[in-house]
Amino acid sequence: MGTSRVHRHYAGINAVARQLYAMGRIRAFPGLLGQTNRYHTPGRAIILAIIVGTILTLVVGLIYGPTLGFAFLGSLLTVPILLVYMATCLSVPFFYLKEHRSEFTILRHLILPTIPFILLAIVLYFQFVPLPPAPFILVGPIDAAWIILGIIIVAILNWRTPQVLQQGDTLFAADSAEKELV
Repeated sequence: MGTSRVHRHYAGINAVARQLYAMGRIRAFPGLLGQTNRYHTPGRAIILAIIVGTILTLVVGLIYGPTLGFAFLGSLLTVPILLVYMATCLSVPFFYLKEHRSEFTILRHLILPTIPFILLAIVLYFQFVPLPPAPFILVGPIDAAWIILGIIIVAILNWRTPQVLQQGDTLFAADSAEKELV
């Protein structure tokens, strides 16, 4: 495995572990994931990310083979990432109109975010048209199920413990502030 592949692998585990840790800290996930070890790292979150990632990779790799399995997992991850980027582009004009109305400009906050939104929509379209072969035909339904599950979880948290969602805003803002200090 090349050095860049190894670094991307660790970056993926780091990203997942940070999310597990952050969500454990606000109790959206079990609190054990929000604890650090004696080295001040979220050891349990890292271990969970490694275990789940390894199992998922092995199962998919054994079913479809290493090349097709890797491509399939990549496709499963690509669609939600595209959707997040598209949602970000879509939110820019609304955010600036609501929070920073005096700074809002048509070019910067409406036209410029529309361009990547359209380009990403084209990429997303060609993920599914023409209809992909197996196993890629499963990407849409699997990702849709994850999105629906996420919406259900957010609805339940909002209904049962709305403070958890409110803490999420401040927690991720605090994480961003910590990163800027480093």
